[in-house]
Parts: sequence; structure tokens; C-alpha cells
Amino acid sequence: MSPAQPTRRALLAAAASGGLALVVAACGAESDPPVAAVPRIPGTGDERVLQYALLLESIESDFYEAVVASGVLRGQSLELTKRFGENEQEHVDALTATIQQLGGTAVKPRTRFVVEDADTVLREAAGIETLGAAAYLGAAPLISDPDVLSAALAIHSVEARHAAALKRLIGQPVVGRSPFAAPAEMDDVLRQVAKYLVPA
Repeated sequence: MSPAQPTRRALLAAAASGGLALVVAACGAESDPPVAAVPRIPGTGDERVLQYALLLESIESDFYEAVVASGVLRGQSLELTKRFGENEQEHVDALTATIQQLGGTAVKPRTRFVVEDADTVLREAAGIETLGAAAYLGAAPLISDPDVLSAALAIHSVEARHAAALKRLIGQPVVGRSPFAAPAEMDDVLRQVAKYLVPA
């Protein structure tokens, strides 16, 4: 048994119970960032995929925290956001521990958000939850460890449920026209989330 196995099992358990959400949630400008602003992901192989997940999970966790603190949401919307935020922090903790077990140094980004009105926040969250599900599909072929791959597939389904819950809340169609989910490539996802990061 390798030293990393217990933490990988914990990662799988987290995915089974609540899902490791690879999600990017934030509100901000819609223009693409300059190419130089796109973050670089450290590591190689599975560690690089985990660092990628940690970047996205950290953005989401920080975003939900900022939204809750802002007071723009009430009732069901607020409760949903709190629950998602708690999940995301658990995901950050699990990913951090797994990267450390693999001998890497977990890199947590510094984030920035513009939290506007409730409708804008919920629309952005729904769109980015959908991006998260697509990001997991795009990353799946890069994973070699079966435990990490199993967790990623479980997480993808949780992301889709998050997106569906938010879309239902704001009155958007939950089911699209295509019978297949489309993956998002890592480089494209990183370009989209760069605007939420404070440059190093």
C-alpha cells in the first residue's frame, strides 16, 4: 500500500457522499483576460490534475463565501449557496491533503470577485457549475490512477446536479438538446477563470 492510498480513498469517500465539485463560481467582467494572465498549473500527471481541481475548487469556495457575506441572497437561494460553499471547502481540504500525500505542495490561488445582485449571482453560478462538469469530463483522459479517475467521474455527476438545481431555481431549462455532455479543455477553462484570480 502506498502512502498516498488512504488519502485517495478519503477523496473517493468525499465524492461518494457529497461530491468533489470541480466548479468555478464567481462574478466579474465578461471579456477574456490577456494571455499572460492565464494561470499555470504545477506538477505532472495526476498531481497536475489535482492542482487544477484545487485551483477551481478554491475559486468556488471563495466565491460562495463572498456571496454569503454580501447579503444579496435570501431564503432558498441563500441556503443552497451556504450548502454549496461548505461542500467546496471540504473539497479544498481533501484535494490539499491528497496533493501533499503525493509529495506535492498544494497551491491555493488568491481570488477576487464582484458580487452584484441576486439574479446575476445565481445566473453566473449556474453557468459556472456547468463549466465545472465539463471541466471534469475534459480532465478525465489525463488521469492514470483508477481511484482518482473514479472520484472524478463521481464528481462530474455532482457538478451536473448542482447546475441543474441552480438552473431550476432561476427558471432555465435543466435538460439541453444534446444527449451527450460536452467536455471542456483545461486551457479553455483556465482562460475563463483567470479573471477571478489576483496576479501573483
